[in-house]
Amino acid sequence: MQIFLAALALVAVLSPSIAPGGDSNAHAGAPVAVGSTPVLEVLFPPASSQREFQDVQTYLLDKASPAFPLIAGAVIRADWSDFDIGDAKTGTHTRYDFKIVDEAIAPWIAAGKFANIVLHTTPYGGNQCPSSGSGSNGVQGIGNCAMPPWMWTALGEANFTNCANAQVPNFISSVYIKNYQAAMAALIEHYASNPGVGYIRIGLGKGGEINLPRGWYDTTEACGQAYITRWGYTVGDSNKYTWNAYLEKMLDYEGSLHAVRQLMVSVTPVQSPSGNPQDVSEFMVPVAVKNGIGFGTQGLSQPSLHNCSGQQADWCALFERFQGKVPLEVQTLGPSCPQGSCGNQGRGQGQSRGQGRWAGGQGQGPWQRQGQGQSQGRWTQGSQPASGAALMANLSGMTGSLVPLLPFAVKSHATIIEIYCEDWLLAFSPNHPHNKEYGAEYVQAMRQVTGK
Repeated sequence: MQIFLAALALVAVLSPSIAPGGDSNAHAGAPVAVGSTPVLEVLFPPASSQREFQDVQTYLLDKASPAFPLIAGAVIRADWSDFDIGDAKTGTHTRYDFKIVDEAIAPWIAAGKFANIVLHTTPYGGNQCPSSGSGSNGVQGIGNCAMPPWMWTALGEANFTNCANAQVPNFISSVYIKNYQAAMAALIEHYASNPGVGYIRIGLGKGGEINLPRGWYDTTEACGQAYITRWGYTVGDSNKYTWNAYLEKMLDYEGSLHAVRQLMVSVTPVQSPSGNPQDVSEFMVPVAVKNGIGFGTQGLSQPSLHNCSGQQADWCALFERFQGKVPLEVQTLGPSCPQGSCGNQGRGQGQSRGQGRWAGGQGQGPWQRQGQGQSQGRWTQGSQPASGAALMANLSGMTGSLVPLLPFAVKSHATIIEIYCEDWLLAFSPNHPHNKEYGAEYVQAMRQVTGK
């Protein structure tokens, strides 16, 4: 992405344009005007120690692969704990170390693709931290591997609680804001000179998004008692509400950094007992645009085709309003259901196959490795916890097939389309159980988006 100094930031988003047979290590520096042909990204590809990694190298990143020219880059998750090192006993920051993030993005940059970073501070579940890679520096057994261990000490017990079996912070506390802003600035500065990094999406709430932990307003539980009674959280349509004021403050801070890499923010719905879940996004987006920050939805799905308001955070109307001003990003709600309708059983993408390498029903799908819904729903703050497999099966069923979703995203003015890695492998890997039946139509849909 280009520097978003004033006007340039509002009219450009980078796209790699590596000619067939060209130098795969050379990144194109020419910007693509907002509103031109969208770019396709691989969402949350597996790390080298995980299944499907070799399939990604063979069927996506090999220059001879038919997928290669369609891929602009990959979206890589980075946890705050990955690079912000401190003393957990004293609760003090000591240094930044970007080795984990650097290693995660390296294969994509080496292939001549962009690596786009999504920063998490409070993931969607995952009780046990991995032994290596993203999240490995977190605290084991608290359902949050993304927060630096020293930050829990710095916050103190008065500024964290437990929501749906995950330890979560008081986002609006001065200690949290001060240290997270410093980490944002360090991350942005570190990658300012790396032309292989495209955009950076900074999570301001759960995951890489802006929503609050599930149960935050239920004052019959410790979670709600903390967020409502103790910390005074409110959400609505203006900055008189505390959550809105926090988001505005953080976006204004991001804008003040004049980042070389394009910054992005999510417009996921924020639930509350009485408000409309799209209120926060409608308030926040003009603030983001004012600061040159692109925005997008992580909820592209079958419901989007019929109504983008309410639980869809009104993203279609926001895209229509701000097209041509900043990059506009869409991400599917979950790995797709190629059959088009999977109900709640999630038979698309192998979630219920029960065995083998694609057996998400056994807790082995790629989403399990990325922390996407291991113990609670992405947008289900008011419902009961679901297992990772059950949750992703439901999300897959709601997502539906990519065939109608991709042209809808283009029609809605999306300039960046993030597609789960498993869907890329469905399209291009003969090892995927649905490739033979649905691969060709997925490839055709992707080619129509890119014009390649």
